[in-house]
Amino acid sequence: MQWYQQRNYNAYDIYLMTDEWGYKMRPESLENETGDRKKYYCFNVEEDSEGSSVAEQFRNRVEEEFAEFINGQAAD
Repeated sequence: MQWYQQRNYNAYDIYLMTDEWGYKMRPESLENETGDRKKYYCFNVEEDSEGSSVAEQFRNRVEEEFAEFINGQAAD
């Protein structure tokens, strides 16, 4: 995975990477998404005021956003 902090220092962009260090592309584009999420396995996490830590958000979002990839790899 690759991550980087956005300019506001409160948000992070997370990308699943290939073995060749490229961004992992989805087998089919997501119709209802915009930007990089449409083509790539990626998501954002932000510091929020509701008590959810960035680490908690990260764990939850990996399980949600990369489930298709993770489950597909387990079947290989």
